[in-house]
Amino acid sequence: QRNSFGNLGRREHDFSFCSRESRITSRVQSMITLRRKAREAALQMLYRLDDPNLPDGIDFGRLDQELNHFEIQNKVLDFTRDLVRGTFLHREEIDQKLEKLSDRWKISRMPTIDRNILRMALYELIYEPKTPPPVVIDEAVEMAKKFAAEQSPQFLNGILDAFVRTPPTS
Repeated sequence: QRNSFGNLGRREHDFSFCSRESRITSRVQSMITLRRKAREAALQMLYRLDDPNLPDGIDFGRLDQELNHFEIQNKVLDFTRDLVRGTFLHREEIDQKLEKLSDRWKISRMPTIDRNILRMALYELIYEPKTPPPVVIDEAVEMAKKFAAEQSPQFLNGILDAFVRTPPTS
């Protein structure tokens, strides 16, 4: 007997095979959203820390207090902390790599938001190998679309793509 979809033997509303996939897709999408919010909070913290008048050190206790204002879920709080701490602690090394990648741009001349998106993305590409490079690049470009100048996404994409294709030595 045919149901309303013209299929033999399948009940009309038997979509149980889809519900499992949609639950998985929903969970993955939720985690992507949480990690994007974590990256955005980390970017805002790095932006604040990118002040030449601040001391070179970072007060990690204060960092945790500041992160509480972003209402980040515990699932990704460690990820956020790692991004801020790691990017900040490896800033000099990352800046050297950025100088090599952006032949006509000095790091100091880059807009602060662009510089910090690039720093954080390079930190993630180098020190967080669990995240696939295309995801890191896409997230950086999306943050640039949201927070930076109109031409920034293309600029950031070019630099990050060049890094992934041929990571500079030292």
